[in-house]
Amino acid sequence: MSGRRAADVLARALGTPNPMGGPVVVSVFAVRAMVTAGYLTDLSGDPAQPALHPEQVAALATHPDLTHLLSQAAPLGPDQAAARLGVRRVGFDHLVRLEWLRSTEETPV
Repeated sequence: MSGRRAADVLARALGTPNPMGGPVVVSVFAVRAMVTAGYLTDLSGDPAQPALHPEQVAALATHPDLTHLLSQAAPLGPDQAAARLGVRRVGFDHLVRLEWLRSTEETPV
């Protein structure tokens, strides 16, 4: 199963299917994060085009804490990261400046 199809299965499991052509509820990025976290196994070896076993995706879709798993996989901006850590944004900026925190992945927008 493709990463896009796996994302659609997980979105339906949350009760909010991915719309056609609009912003998605569960993205392929989130599916790749589930692979990195060890919840799914990529059978393709190509991180840009994951191939997943349908039964493994179906098992993850029934996970009782699927919403939490997917929210932890979502990329965060600095404001969101500060809120998740429970600190003010200025405190978060200090942590970054001191190099106590650093980005694991950056995406140009």
